[in-house]
Amino acid sequence: MPRPTPTERPPTADIMRGVGLQPDPWQIEVLQSTHPQLLLNCCRQAGKTTVVAFLALIEAMCKAMTRVVLVSRSHRQSREVLRLMNFYYDLLGAKSKLKVNADVMAFANMSRIVCLRLCRLRRRVVADRRALCVAEAAELSCREVAATCDVVCRPVGGE
Repeated sequence: MPRPTPTERPPTADIMRGVGLQPDPWQIEVLQSTHPQLLLNCCRQAGKTTVVAFLALIEAMCKAMTRVVLVSRSHRQSREVLRLMNFYYDLLGAKSKLKVNADVMAFANMSRIVCLRLCRLRRRVVADRRALCVAEAAELSCREVAATCDVVCRPVGGE
């Protein structure tokens, strides 16, 4: 995997291709975007979870001390996204995982990916979050989504 400079975004689309996934043009746009917030409004099974999982995983792997928080109302969906990220990590053949369980993936570079249920996010302070992924955003009220989007936010709808 190419090593980006600290201010450069890793070539996530190329990394996806390297494990046999061919991103669609809209997914490449998402992967190369520098916008601080993204809302993916796509049809079912379009690949929203795939693109966000890869983006967040590469961010955590390549940028030290990154905190990625996966949030969903049911917790089942955020755990499923973490499971998918773990699968992609294994496909990449990387060896920097320190800890993996149903709710956390920790890396040697001190980055972590944590999945939470929406109500737990409100009670828990998650410092230094670099990315927040809201799974099944269509099931949340505007107020619930807005309450979670006070940091870099990459909300995704359900797949």
